Amino acid sequence: MPLDSKEGRLLVARRIKYARMCAKLTQADVAAALGITPQAISNYERGLNGIANSVIYKMAELFGVSADFLLGISDNEMPIPRDIKDLLGDGADALTSHETQAIIELHGIVNEFIRYIGTKYRAALPFASECMEAATLCFAHLCEICNGENLEKMQPGQFAGTALKEIDGLQDAYARFALQLQAAITRTKEASAIRDDEGKPLTDE
Repeated sequence: MPLDSKEGRLLVARRIKYARMCAKLTQADVAAALGITPQAISNYERGLNGIANSVIYKMAELFGVSADFLLGISDNEMPIPRDIKDLLGDGADALTSHETQAIIELHGIVNEFIRYIGTKYRAALPFASECMEAATLCFAHLCEICNGENLEKMQPGQFAGTALKEIDGLQDAYARFALQLQAAITRTKEASAIRDDEGKPLTDE
């Protein structure tokens, strides 16, 4: 696959993101180490820009992998972080390279969500927790439904009905979150209005 093609750039992009997550580095960490901007790293990981060989070799050294791995030439090194190995137990050894990469990316998404909410939107944490729990259960149940053995036993249309039921549960959680958020916004506006009223100077009529 030509590395200057769209498919080639996307393959390299996924490998870079995967290796960075395995190395427990943020985009900002990589940018600082390479002397480039975080936006450039973001563009690399989205496959928007081609990457010079010199940058590939620096990334490979930083991540502790080979340049061939980042370029998609070799699949022989798919390191799994210790915390993920602990979560998966013996199942980690049975993963294919494709499955391993998917797990790392999923793990990174969850960690990024936790960091984002925990540092920027702490007031939303109770609601975010409920939404994430609902989303996780919904996804887990859909995975069980999609299991090959179960899927084979289903009648046409049965999967759609079961899946929609799960998604309805997910929507309920997000609806409760939206209502709580709207109530919080209303309380904030009302409190602000009271402060404005109290702060107005009195005038003689």
